[in-house]
Amino acid sequence: MDLHEAIRGRRTIRKFKPTPVPRDLLAEVMELALWAPSSGGEHEYELVVTRGALRARIQEAVVDQLVSIRADCERHHGHKIAEEIAAFYRDFGGAPVLVFAYAGRLPDGRDDTFGISVAVHNMVLGAHAAGLGTAWAALPCAHSVERAAGLADNGKTLVGIVPVGFPDEETRPVARNDNRVRWIGY
Repeated sequence: MDLHEAIRGRRTIRKFKPTPVPRDLLAEVMELALWAPSSGGEHEYELVVTRGALRARIQEAVVDQLVSIRADCERHHGHKIAEEIAAFYRDFGGAPVLVFAYAGRLPDGRDDTFGISVAVHNMVLGAHAAGLGTAWAALPCAHSVERAAGLADNGKTLVGIVPVGFPDEETRPVARNDNRVRWIGY
């Protein structure tokens, strides 16, 4: 798959097959994430790949937070979207793997959200090229979930959780609005 095909073909997947994802396939995808550029060459971000018992504990913690997740989503996105989001978070679409994406720190102490975002972007493109699906989940209660899972001791800021697995749905491209690009001097 060439780069253009990967970028244009990648979609958010919200339903996954229960098929386990082989570690070597995940390792290839994670390796692509590590090639991402970062602010000032600081590669301080961290990706934590979870499955099995830990993934089950994470899911339990999310289910415990569903009422607050739904309420937060409803405030920001409305009732219909809040229901869809809560339904997805109930089991992350059945994804067998959850990747926790942590921002590193810049020399001035701020979170390097750029670095982790580019790494996750590489990861989701690599996953798509490898036949895997992903979704970016920015849980409103992410910190309580990571504490319940025992992951809150790395000193980094959790930016999102990315479910990963083999897709169990067909997705269609959504039209892109090109008015977000301004041309000056051309």
